[in-house]
Parts: sequence; C-alpha cells; structure tokens
Amino acid sequence: MRSPPSLWCRARSLARGVAFALGAGALLSACGGSGGGSDGGTPASPFFVTTFVPADGANGVPTNAHVVVTFSRAVAPTTVAANAIVVGNTEDGAVAGTVGFVTDGLGTTLEFAPTAPFPASRTWSVVVSPALRSTADDVLSGRTTSVFRTASGTGGGPVLPPASALRATLGRLQQGRRNHTSTLLTDGTVLVCGGFFQDTVVTDRAERYSPAPETFATLTDRMEQPRAGHTATRLGDGRVLLAGGWYEVSSGTLNITASAEVYDPTTQTFTAVGGMTEPRADHAALRLPDGRVFVTGGSELQGAFLADHASVEVFDPLTNAFTAWPVAMSHTRATHAMVDLLDGRWLLVGGSDADLRPETFDTTTGTFTPFAAAAGDRARFGLAALRLRERLRRRGRGRRRRPLLRPRHHAPAPHRQRHHAAAVLRHGQPRRRRQGARGGRDRLRQRELRARLLRPRRRRGRRRQRDLRHVRPLPHRHGEPHGHGAR
Repeated sequence: MRSPPSLWCRARSLARGVAFALGAGALLSACGGSGGGSDGGTPASPFFVTTFVPADGANGVPTNAHVVVTFSRAVAPTTVAANAIVVGNTEDGAVAGTVGFVTDGLGTTLEFAPTAPFPASRTWSVVVSPALRSTADDVLSGRTTSVFRTASGTGGGPVLPPASALRATLGRLQQGRRNHTSTLLTDGTVLVCGGFFQDTVVTDRAERYSPAPETFATLTDRMEQPRAGHTATRLGDGRVLLAGGWYEVSSGTLNITASAEVYDPTTQTFTAVGGMTEPRADHAALRLPDGRVFVTGGSELQGAFLADHASVEVFDPLTNAFTAWPVAMSHTRATHAMVDLLDGRWLLVGGSDADLRPETFDTTTGTFTPFAAAAGDRARFGLAALRLRERLRRRGRGRRRRPLLRPRHHAPAPHRQRHHAAAVLRHGQPRRRRQGARGGRDRLRQRELRARLLRPRRRRGRRRQRDLRHVRPLPHRHGEPHGHGAR
C-alpha cells in the first residue's frame, strides 16, 4: 500500500499544474528536475527567495490576502513582468492580479495583489518566474514555489490595492490648494474645485484631471463663489453641486457662506442656485436614493467663535433649492465623515466635538439612530462616574457628611475644575454599599467602573474615607493661573 503524498509533493504537483495550465511549462520541470523548483539545499546563486507570505503550507489564509515574496538581493526592475509571480490552481486557473515592488526602498520584495478575493477553501500555488534577475544580474536559484489554502467564508472583505499602486501622476495641479474637493465625473475625469491656496486666500478656480494623459487643465469659467471646506456632490444627471464653505471677506478675514452652485460638465460652466438655509463649512453631503442631496452638520461663525450644527437640509435638483430636514442629528457635528453602508443606511462618525458617538441615518425612514456607546468611550465613562457620585451623594443625605475626596495638596481652582473627574475616576472609587430597589442597574454600573478603574489598595482596621495622599499634584500648565489664591 502506498503512503499518502506529503504536503510538499502536493504543492509541487499543484505548481506544475498551474504552470502547464498557463502554457508556462518551462517554469517548472518534473519533480527533482532543474526548472528552478528544487526544494532545499544550498542555492546555486546568491539570488534566491528568502520568504513567502503567506508562508508555505499556511492554512486559513484570508481570501483578500496579498502574496509577498522577498528575495536575498534587489530585483532588477527590467526583469519584473506580469508573470513574475503567478498564483493559481488546476481547478480555477490563474488568478488575475498585478505584480509590483513593495515601496520600502530596498527593491528586494515583490507583491502580488489579486483583482478580486480568492475563492474560499481552495489550495493555491505560488510560482515565481525563473526569468527574474538581481540588479547584479544573478540568476534566480533555490525554491521558487509555495502553496497555501484559503479560509472558508469571505475571510476579510475586499482586496486592497498594493502600496505600489500609489505613485505620482505625470502631470501636476495648475494651482496648489488645500481643503478643496475632488469629484469623479461620469466620463472618468475628475473635477477639482476651490480650496485655500495661500494662507487665508480662497480660490475660485477649478481644474479637470484627465486620466489618459494624466494631466490637469484649468477651466476657463470661474466658480460663482470662492470656497474652501465645502462639499461637492455629483447629481444623478451628471452635474456637480458645490455648497457652503469658507470665503475671504477681506485680506486675512474669513467668513462662511450659505451659497451654492452647480457645475455642468457638458458646458463646463458654473451656475448659481438657491442657497442653503444656514451657512455651513466642514459639513458632509451624500446623494439620497431619490436623487436629492443630503447635507449634515458643519460649522457657522458666531462672532469670533465657531458653532457646530446638528441640523440637516436637502437639495432638490429639480427645483435647485434647499429645504430644512425635519429630523436633526443626535448631536452637533463638523469635519465629520458620512459613509454609505450600501444597505440603506449611512454611518456618521467623528467630528470637531472630539466625538466618540457614532450614529446611523436610515434612508428609508429618514431618522438618525445613535450607536450604543462602547465600553471604552471616555465621554460615557466619565458620565457614569458622575452619575455614581451623584447617587452616592443622594444616599448620604441625613448622615455625617464627608467629602468623597480629600486631597492633600489643594490644586488651584482651574485645575480642580478641569481635572476633577479624572481624579475621581482613578482614585475616588467609593466603598461598597448595599443595593436598593435599583440594585441590578447600580451593580452593572459599578461592575463596569471596577473593570476600568485602578483599584486602590485595601486598608486594614477601621474604615476610613479614601484620599489622594498617594497622588502626585497635577502638573501646572504654562499660561494658567496657579497658587492657592488663583482664580
């Protein structure tokens, strides 16, 4: 009876099958031949493969994985062809993908990025072309094949492009700019609008990028309003809506506009439309399934300060007008992200409010739903501590009153106000008390606090109130008042 073949023999067999299926039988010879597929020993050349990723014989590899091959010496770029790394099997054939250098500056690592995820639960062979040469013209020797098996299921989502796919375009912008917008048009070109181009100077010029020659061209028509920090949303008919943003009132003085305009790629002109109901900058906008544009949040100048919006409005391309949305977000947001989840919901996350409170918008019901705050949410955690402290204060009414914290070194008033919650969280955990009618909920909150806070060391003998004698005074910040009498 013959014993089952080893993993390496199966790998070599699969690799030969791939090579022959691709019409590249010269890549591998018969088992033990001289086709560059020897399976060990000292390489005959100083140029050889040092590592495969995924490793040879790996199981449960995510279906969106890249194949990375590292060599002992730098690879000559002129020898890197489309078949420098071939991945496939006899069942599915060769996998479509791109081969390029890993951008580490060494030139010793090649990366294969598939254009689509690998089919799950399949065994795949990796074949490195023996036509590769080092920069010193060394011939590739040693092992040039590897095998891995993908995991069941999707195993990791879409395939990300390789790092080598990011490179400089052949052409450059006609005008440097920041806080601008870039919008993909229906013909494959990209519209670049507005932005700051020098200090507080806001431009009203736009450019159009053509991917075939990789060049930028300035549009003849100017925008109706200089803008930076605005939104640009492509409408269903191919036009682009530009809304809100910063503009310069006078040299060095900025303001926020409520104006809007539409760019027509057919005539390559800008046309003013009805303005928004409120001035907005650093807001977010997406197109609804019915073709209208949904605008959320943003900031507005109120005196010398910025006030963030929780309000929402929509633009109707049929009437070229904005109307207020009846439902506001759960709280204010600006400089936030709004992403289409492709299931009828949008995710709103982040913002200038140091935000840890995401929410979703349902395009069917038109309502916002905040997420349940995570256990690591510092805003929620601080609030839980304040609620616990207030509850203990209510329970202590009628008893001998003592401060929850008795600091040894009194910090100045601004420091106490700013850092008081932090001191409570780290060292002000009160002793246990019996739970009342709301014991279940209180126990849950206390359990969460105990899991997050540093436990003070236990004291023996008579129970005493915990204090801050082992806490170092908070460092004084430059520019803030200090001393016991400072206010």
